[in-house]
Amino acid sequence: YGNILGVFKLDNKYYDAIITLKDEQIEYLKREYDNYDKFSKEINLLNYDYKISKIIYKESYNTDKYKIQYGKNNNVVSGMAITNEYGLVGKITNIDNKTSEFTTLRELKDISVVVNDVYGKLNYNYEEKLFVITDISNYDKVYINDKVYTSGYGTIKEKLYIGKVEKIENSSV
Repeated sequence: YGNILGVFKLDNKYYDAIITLKDEQIEYLKREYDNYDKFSKEINLLNYDYKISKIIYKESYNTDKYKIQYGKNNNVVSGMAITNEYGLVGKITNIDNKTSEFTTLRELKDISVVVNDVYGKLNYNYEEKLFVITDISNYDKVYINDKVYTSGYGTIKEKLYIGKVEKIENSSV
């Protein structure tokens, strides 16, 4: 009863804030649904077994490990790739019966990738805050905006989209 009386005594700014917050939540849900719809249509074109899941929580602020809502009971196995509508995100690294932990692509080492017909290794450079493909020759044909995929070799067996080449640098190392 006291809370109800308190609400009636507040001015219109309180209600404006509630309405604005509600509108923002509706827009957020609409964008999330649109992304899910787009992603599910695109993934249906692939010949992979997949599950659509939500992230339950991030393990901690200083790690790139997340928990999702599926585990052994849902036929999730270690090494499965995690993707979203933009491409590869990471892979499953730990599983229990009802949940799984995945590690983001930034933390994974030496992911085998292919650009056109050129194979290399993908790692994250924390100083420059970007992914770097190594073990390719200066003579290989790789160009800006070429698409980068997992090669199907190594720990991720599927050929999954990762992103595009943004910059090319020659190195003597």
